[in-house]
Amino acid sequence: ETDKFKPNHDLHGLIQTQTSSGTWGQFASGLLNGGFQFPRAGQHDDNAHPPITPVKAGDGLNGLEANLYELVVRRFLACCSRDALGHETVVKLDMSGETFTASGLMILERNY
Repeated sequence: ETDKFKPNHDLHGLIQTQTSSGTWGQFASGLLNGGFQFPRAGQHDDNAHPPITPVKAGDGLNGLEANLYELVVRRFLACCSRDALGHETVVKLDMSGETFTASGLMILERNY
């Protein structure tokens, strides 16, 4: 299965088709307005087709078709998004030969 996009693939055009969605349209618009990051290249490319992407709006889908379409769209939008950013703090304390460790993660940017 192909999991890398060619550099000339029109990802912005595919994202644009999702901006009319009431569910994820605002997120798609945010990608087009500066939140876009070209997806990381996977290790598989069969050169037969690009990775699976939504090529048009999924208006009129119901039931399992709608669920499958949503999965494809959300995964596509996620791969075009910036990674989440966080700050991790780790504290190690040695007390009488016993080591205690505590850690915490503060999310700075959720992104996708």
